[in-house]
Amino acid sequence: MVEYQKGHNYIWNSHVLYAAPGMYAEFHEHYAASIAVALDKPIHIETRSTDEYYQAAIVAPNVYHQTISPDTPILLLLLDPESLAYQSLESKVLPGEVTSLESSLFDGLRPTFTRALQGELNCSQARQLFDSVIQCISGFTPTKRVLDSRVEQILRELRLTTDIETDIESLTESLQVADLASKVNLSADRLMRLFKEEMGIPIRRFILWRRILKAVHLLSDGLNLTEAAHEAGFADSAHLSRTFKKNFGIQPSFFFGSNPLMKFHFCD
Repeated sequence: MVEYQKGHNYIWNSHVLYAAPGMYAEFHEHYAASIAVALDKPIHIETRSTDEYYQAAIVAPNVYHQTISPDTPILLLLLDPESLAYQSLESKVLPGEVTSLESSLFDGLRPTFTRALQGELNCSQARQLFDSVIQCISGFTPTKRVLDSRVEQILRELRLTTDIETDIESLTESLQVADLASKVNLSADRLMRLFKEEMGIPIRRFILWRRILKAVHLLSDGLNLTEAAHEAGFADSAHLSRTFKKNFGIQPSFFFGSNPLMKFHFCD
C-alpha cells in the first residue's frame, strides 16, 4: 500500500513537479528518474542494497525503492529518461542506484519550494522551478527557440486529438506516427528524427504522455478508470493502470475518488 498526504502535483508533457508535506511509498519502481529534495528533515529512501537518509537525491530510472518519510515535506521531480533534461544530468547519476546531492545546491530556491508546497505556483512558475532544479544540478539551461513549422503542426494535431473535450481513436503508436507524418509530407522515420531533435523527447513518448495527461484530466473530472481509459486511447482500465504505474510508480486509483489526496495542476 502507498499512502500520501495532501500534496500539489504540477504536470505537463513528460514532466512532473510534486510537492507534499510527507510521503510514504512502499517498494515500487517506475520508468521515470526522480529528484527528491527534503524541505526540512532528511528523506528516508531504501533500495534492495541501501537504506539511507538524504537531504537531496536522484533516484535512477527503474530502481526498486521505497520512501518512508510521512512527516518530511518533500519536493519531487519526475523526469522521462529520454528527455533532454534527464540527459543533461545523466552523467551524475549512478545507474540502478540512488545518488546523493548536496542540498546547498538548492538554497536559492527554498522560498519557491515552500510556495510549491502550499500550491501557490502558477504553471509558468512551476515550469521555471523545474528547470531551475535541473540547472542547479547540471548547469543545463533549456533554450527557447522557434520550432520547425512541421513540428508545430504536429503539436497542434496532438493537442487537438488529446484535448479533454475530444474523443481519441485507439490507434497503435506506429499507425498514429505514420498518419501524423503524412500530414506534413514526411516519412515516419524522418518525423521521428525531426521531432526528437526539436522537442528533446521521442514522438511516441510524447504521444503516450498526451494520453496519460488526458486520462488524468478525465479521472480528476470524476470519470471512472474504464471510462477514462477508453476516452484517452488505452485498450482498457488495466492498460491504463499498467501504464500509469510504470510512469509514476503507483496505481491511478489511489489518487482519484471522493477524497483525493492531491490537487493536480495541469500545465500545457
